[in-house]
Parts: sequence; C-alpha cells; structure tokens
Amino acid sequence: MISQDSNYLFRFTKDASFVNQKELRRKLRELPDNSHLMIDGTRALFIDRDIQEIVDDFRQLAPYKNIVIELKGWENIRL
Repeated sequence: MISQDSNYLFRFTKDASFVNQKELRRKLRELPDNSHLMIDGTRALFIDRDIQEIVDDFRQLAPYKNIVIELKGWENIRL
C-alpha cells in the first residue's frame, strides 16, 4: 500500500489470489479516519473471491470511519 497524506493506493498485480488475506484485512483496518482509498485492479487478470469479499466487507464499514473508497479497473476482472 502506498500513501501520501490521507490518500492511499492499494494496487493488485496480475493475479490477486496470492494476497495474504489476513494482511489485507489488517491494512484496511489500519486506515485512518477521513482517508481516501483507491483500490486499483487495472493490472489484475483475476481476483480471488475471498479478496473480493474482504473488499466488499470493508466498503460497508468505511463510511463509519469517513473513508472514501474508489475502485479502478475492477469491471474487467474475472472473479
């Protein structure tokens, strides 16, 4: 994850099945309130369903921390 001020970028590369799910959850939980998160899947050809569920769960919780989430390139990814 890359950050600058209150902006964060999480970029998936090629296949997102190798991502450590526990680590992804931890990083998402640690995002500070009032942040902006871009999750970039433009380079990913495949994202594991478990990863998708983690992101979906976080998208439901993010408004409580005033975190804005933007998904980029997810419309072309096989789930």
